[in-house]
Amino acid sequence: MTFSKAELQPKTGWPEGRADRSDDAELSRRSAAILAIYVANPVHRGPFEAMDRLRAQTAGRRGTRQYAIRVTGSSGAGKSTLAKKFVEKVTARGHHADGERPAVYVELEQACTVKRMWSSILHAYHDGFADEGSVESLRKRAVDAILRSGTSLLLVDEVQHLFYRSKDGLAATDAFKRLLDCGVTSLALLGNEEGRGLLESNVQLVNRMVTPADIRRLDPASDADLDLLGEFLKRFDAAMVAAKLHDRPAGLHDPRLVDILMEVGGGVIGAMINVIREASDHAHLRAAERIEPFDLARAIDGWSDGQNRRVGNPFRRA
Repeated sequence: MTFSKAELQPKTGWPEGRADRSDDAELSRRSAAILAIYVANPVHRGPFEAMDRLRAQTAGRRGTRQYAIRVTGSSGAGKSTLAKKFVEKVTARGHHADGERPAVYVELEQACTVKRMWSSILHAYHDGFADEGSVESLRKRAVDAILRSGTSLLLVDEVQHLFYRSKDGLAATDAFKRLLDCGVTSLALLGNEEGRGLLESNVQLVNRMVTPADIRRLDPASDADLDLLGEFLKRFDAAMVAAKLHDRPAGLHDPRLVDILMEVGGGVIGAMINVIREASDHAHLRAAERIEPFDLARAIDGWSDGQNRRVGNPFRRA
C-alpha cells in the first residue's frame, strides 16, 4: 500500500513554512510539550516486569547475595525513559516506609571512572559532598545511603561508559560484585548495544545475572508488532492534539503510515518519534491543521536521510 501523488500534496495550510510562524515562545512551548508526552512503549512491558520481579525478590532477602539484570537496547529504544518511569511507578505504589527509596536511578557520565560512579550514586541520594573523598570513602558512603534508604534495585544507566578502559572495567566489575555479594542491593545494568557486548563478555558479572531483559526492536514482519505500533501511534497522535500541538489528529495509525514509520525507524519507536517530531514542526510552520503525509515525507527527507538513518524515502517510491 502506498500513497498517491495527490495524497502527498498538502491539504491544509501553506505549501511551505513561513517565517512569521517561527515565534520563539511558541516554538519553545511546542518543544517542551512534545518532550513531555508519555505513551507507554509496548516493548517496555517485559523489561519492566522483569526488573520488578528482581526488586521484589531482593526486598525479601536483604543481606544475602543479590543479582543483576541486564537491560540494553539500541539508541532510541527508550532505556532511560523506562528506568525513570520504573522508579516513578514503584515509588508511587507507596509499599515502603517513610524515607525509604525502593528503586533509585543513576546515570553515568561519559568516560566514567569507578570513582565518578560512586559520586553519581551519591548524587542520586542527594549527598551534598558527593564529589569529595577517596574512592573507598565514596564507596562506603554510597553503600550506607543504599542501605539507609532501603533500596532494593539500583538502576545504573549507560554502563558502557564504565568499560571504556580495561582498568576501569575491571574495577567496575569488582564494584558491582561487592554490591551483589555483600547483599547491599540488586542492580539493573542499562546500556546500549555496545554495553550489551561488554556485559556479555564479562564472565564474573554474567554469573551473577538473571535472565536478560533487553529491549527488543519491533519486527516489521510481525502482524502483532504492527498492531502494537499502530495502537501506540494512535495514542501518541491523540496526546499531541491534547497538548495543543495540532488541531486534529494525523491518523498516524493508518496501516500505510505504520509500515513506513516501522521501516524508517528500524523497529525502534524512539527513532519514529524523532521523525514525527520533525513532521510536527514542519506542519506547524506552514499552519497546517494536522501532520499530513506531506509533512512526514519532508521529515524523512530532512531528518532521517540527513542523519544517514536510511537510503531512500518510502513515500517517494513509485
